[in-house]
Amino acid sequence: MEWINNLSRTQIFYYVYKLNTNDSLVYFDNLKQNQYVVILEGTVCILKIFNNKKVFFVSILNKNHLLNLIAMNKNSSFYYKIIAMNKTYVISFAINTKSDVNPRVYLNIIKAQGLTLKKYEIINCILKQQYYKYKIIQIILFLFTEFGTINKKHISLSFQISQKKLALITGVNKTKINQVINVLVDKKIIPFSSCKTIQICNIYRLFFLYCY
Repeated sequence: MEWINNLSRTQIFYYVYKLNTNDSLVYFDNLKQNQYVVILEGTVCILKIFNNKKVFFVSILNKNHLLNLIAMNKNSSFYYKIIAMNKTYVISFAINTKSDVNPRVYLNIIKAQGLTLKKYEIINCILKQQYYKYKIIQIILFLFTEFGTINKKHISLSFQISQKKLALITGVNKTKINQVINVLVDKKIIPFSSCKTIQICNIYRLFFLYCY
């Protein structure tokens, strides 16, 4: 509500979108103003899609993270797709640099950009990992520590992460993803799922497997 209240006081027009799981928003390079999208609730996956149909994973973001779309979309050879991982609410608004904007709005934007940059940095470090095994394990650890709910030794996510999505996120082919997942199942770190989704039974074993 803080974003809505501050934008309303400043008389900045905004739109709130409700996205159900797997709903998406697409943004091209035809934006004329400094456009922002803030996640009010939920989790989204950001993909960069080129004209040649190649798809690259950018990040997974959640509450109070922000996308600066005018800065992101300056190259017409690609566009960005925002996919809801669970029920998500986002707010979209544009700011004219010549307009008189409440400083609190700018402060909120700066804070949200800081959160987003931290997520980008973490994910970039993971994706630079040379060995696919550690890349997969690191991204699983990241997802569950950032977005998971802990109950004793068990960690669950508010959204489903399939092996197919892991392949998209890491850039590792599904065969290698399956190999690593099978090892984790054998070591009873994650349970077998016929739905191809992932949960963690014992995160300590996963840390141990990564460290050694």
